[in-house]
Amino acid sequence: MYYCNKCKRLSESAVCGWCGTKKHIRQPEPADMVFLTENDSVWSEMLEEALRENGIPCICRQTGGAGLGVFLGSAAGYSRLYVAYSDYEAARELLKNFEATDDDADCAE
Repeated sequence: MYYCNKCKRLSESAVCGWCGTKKHIRQPEPADMVFLTENDSVWSEMLEEALRENGIPCICRQTGGAGLGVFLGSAAGYSRLYVAYSDYEAARELLKNFEATDDDADCAE
């Protein structure tokens, strides 16, 4: 497994699948903050809370235009969630369960 220090993403190869660079690729370290997912801000806030409740610290970064959020509120934006590499597998498992629960809720509507 490789880590792109520029994109904060993991890669199977020595070339970042996101930005295409080799320059910033290295072996991940336990404290490296790794991209987990990007979703609308409301969904990301719920996932962020679930991660924290499960003892997984995370960073949530808004993406997209801040000006749009002024007019449409936080639901208009997207957020990216990052977790430490040491917590990455546990966070992915929680994400998988979180998405399955969300899909079940969609079916009930």
